[in-house]
Amino acid sequence: MFPSEDSSIDRPTDDGARATPAAQIALGTEWRLPLPAMLRALGEEHGGRVGVAIESLADELDGGRSLKAALAEVSPRFPKSLRRQLQMVAEAGGDLSTVLPALSNVVTSERQLRGRLFAIFTYPLLVSTMLVGVILFSSWVLVPEFASMYGGFGLELPAATEFFFWFCRWAPLTILLIGLTVAGLSVMAMTPGLARYVHWFVGSLPFIGPLWTYEGHASLARMLATYTKARLPLGESLRCAAAGLVDHNLATAALQVAQHCDEGKSLADAMSASRHFERDLVGQIREGEESSALPAALESAASSYSAHARRQLEFLSCSLPPLMIWLVGGFLMLFVPAMFLPMLKLIEGLS
Repeated sequence: MFPSEDSSIDRPTDDGARATPAAQIALGTEWRLPLPAMLRALGEEHGGRVGVAIESLADELDGGRSLKAALAEVSPRFPKSLRRQLQMVAEAGGDLSTVLPALSNVVTSERQLRGRLFAIFTYPLLVSTMLVGVILFSSWVLVPEFASMYGGFGLELPAATEFFFWFCRWAPLTILLIGLTVAGLSVMAMTPGLARYVHWFVGSLPFIGPLWTYEGHASLARMLATYTKARLPLGESLRCAAAGLVDHNLATAALQVAQHCDEGKSLADAMSASRHFERDLVGQIREGEESSALPAALESAASSYSAHARRQLEFLSCSLPPLMIWLVGGFLMLFVPAMFLPMLKLIEGLS
């Protein structure tokens, strides 16, 4: 679902297209090379778990097995989402030489994006964990001591001190509730039927929500372009794409659109009736259908959404570290004076 090496989520440029596995397969198809030979070339280029699975598929085809039988044999070696899509394409009679390289690129790009997100969010998560530790230590150790000392002298406390006394009384319970909420959402995300609601919630969050939306639409458009190129009907293309989407909310909407396409509606008309699809995507699809160039329009839309996602990633990498510094620094700059200002007044009074 997510693109190439340097950009982490963008598609390869036209200048470098000849070097991509998808381009190599396209050339192999044009030169009428056997499918097993093209698969081996793709497997060697791809590497990793997916590359080994692709080469195993080539071995099965060389052994005389049919495509469906070969996929049934080696499918456990593919990642789950890719496995489901390949099986659906084979059953629908799609062109595997068109589909497989594009989908293997999707899997690789998804892994690259996960690595980039891990790198971006590691620092904020570590800082947040340290801040939670400081708040809990203050709530259970520091603040009770200060409250007991100031109460023993009957001091009239500043509003800031009173606020932090109140804050630290409720902070542990609030942190516990937040932790339980995150754990509950994680369980829901792994539960069939409930995951779509968690994914809808993720799409509504600040910072990460726009990235989730852009990448979901880029992945959907890219896979639809691949399946329509492979000459699958629109309904089947949508069902295959839905099987590979990480966003279950978008996948459910795609399945609903597939039903409308099976009834004879155009893809643009079916999508326009749903609020889960960006209007820009619908507009580009409509233009592609009107000009009989739907795969090209979908590829253009995928590139556009990937570019949006790349900019959102860059924004996150630039904005999160200073945001965490402001958050921690602001807390300490307010907390420390609020705790020690009454002590200074107490010392002045005693002197």
